[in-house]
Amino acid sequence: MVIVIAITAIASFSLPFYSLAMTYRILLFGFIIVASLLGLYGIVLGFIMLSIHLINLTSLGVPYGSPFAPLNVYDIGNFFFRGPIKTKYRRPGYLQTIDDYHTGER
Repeated sequence: MVIVIAITAIASFSLPFYSLAMTYRILLFGFIIVASLLGLYGIVLGFIMLSIHLINLTSLGVPYGSPFAPLNVYDIGNFFFRGPIKTKYRRPGYLQTIDDYHTGER
């Protein structure tokens, strides 16, 4: 356990931004505490809680987890297999626009 903590502490110095490094260290200490109390179940529980938190975050009204968090089959299909831009007439559902269709010239 001590070796793992030492390696992760040394690896944390490779992050270029101070605020990102501090966030990483705080998360690391939280995971270490939960893992020491609950073991592997604690690590899994920590990742689940972190994933739930990240999915619930929004930026300018658009969820970070889109198009997966508010599940929309049309948007997921567009995410994996991108068709020609001229055949796309609908805007992504997660943008929640008034008009779902593009109105510009083609």
